[in-house]
Amino acid sequence: MERVGSSDDFRAHTATDGEIIDLKITQAPVATPLNGGDTLPLYTVTTQDGKSFCPTEGYEPLPEEIQRHCPPGQTSCAYFEDLKGRAMLIPGSWRNNHWSVSGNEQTVSCITGAIAKCIKWGYKPGALLGGDAQKPLAEAFQACVRAARADYFGDGVSYTCANTKIDMYDKWGLNQKEIPGYGFESLWDANGLVCLNRARYPDCSNLTAVPDCADPVPGTGQPWTGVRGLIGVASEPHHLRDGVCPAAFDACPMPATASR
Repeated sequence: MERVGSSDDFRAHTATDGEIIDLKITQAPVATPLNGGDTLPLYTVTTQDGKSFCPTEGYEPLPEEIQRHCPPGQTSCAYFEDLKGRAMLIPGSWRNNHWSVSGNEQTVSCITGAIAKCIKWGYKPGALLGGDAQKPLAEAFQACVRAARADYFGDGVSYTCANTKIDMYDKWGLNQKEIPGYGFESLWDANGLVCLNRARYPDCSNLTAVPDCADPVPGTGQPWTGVRGLIGVASEPHHLRDGVCPAAFDACPMPATASR
């Protein structure tokens, strides 16, 4: 993405097909705290015809975020309304299924996208968790993006649909297992899938579970005990109509307001 004309005007390439589009990116009057204590500014992004570039559905928080910011019994609250329709502006780009930082490249990620969600969850590229050189968040970020997208084969194909609920937790305790009823699904590291216990959408027939794929966190709120992986995912089994796999073209239902 490069700046053109005025300070708010940018020319960008879309991640899906490389189409060149002109965007106006304006810093919003709010910032968002990340899990772990950091804060990032948010942006409003519009296309040349004045339409919002980002979908208007709200951010889908992790259970621990709801507990931290909302009154008891609520599944969302005003705290998350500031995120609606917003985007993050992040140095670097997701290219060849890896995150890289090159020159002045920046990525616009709508708050509903996997890249922005993973940063919101605290996995900020370029940072160290607690300043510890043994805990580079860039590795956790790569693992998170692949896990959020259920990119099981590392080829950029997603085996999930937008807004599918998951419980994500990590080796370093930045995010912990929170939902008792969810079953262990998969284990990830910076290079992608480590092992698969069960697909998020079990109707995908080309996925094979690995028998020795054990959950490194035996229960909610408990510490990580495994030696493999960096990020774990628990979920409920999901099914699309007629048993279609999400990886199939147009298999996932479109969000009510706009596409991801």
